[in-house]
Amino acid sequence: MRKIVVVAILCFLLFMAACTERNVESVKKPNAKSTEMTVHGGEAANSEPVSLSGIVKNQSLPAYPAMTVGKAFDSYSHLTKKQWKETHGANGTVYIDFSGWLDGKTLGVEVKFVIDREGVFFVGMASKLEAMTDGRVFAYPLPDVKAVLDSIYANKEIVL
Repeated sequence: MRKIVVVAILCFLLFMAACTERNVESVKKPNAKSTEMTVHGGEAANSEPVSLSGIVKNQSLPAYPAMTVGKAFDSYSHLTKKQWKETHGANGTVYIDFSGWLDGKTLGVEVKFVIDREGVFFVGMASKLEAMTDGRVFAYPLPDVKAVLDSIYANKEIVL
């Protein structure tokens, strides 16, 4: 049964990635001399390092051009214990996960951003998080990623 659930989740991830792919102008600094993406923000020795999650937070999604990802998610008032996490895949893909918990509840939400090897940035999926009393956390893919993003950008409570 567990294998079926894992296969179903992987299929859903692939489906969502294909349906929500968006190109951004670039996740590189425009004046970087290298053709490779730099995670430390360019050539200046005095500049502070910038993580890929920081780069994602500074981008805007095509459907929400007026606000950066970081501003929308970090200022979303209906979640507590907000966290950004970066994971590097073996194939060069980078996953940036934003998670947060509804205040005083065992429910939360996670939004997965994807940066592929070519630098294409898109929302991969959104999941409902459920915390168990034994400390385990289960994630359930949400079918309407746009509704989750609409709620976050409008600062309205997400219906889980």
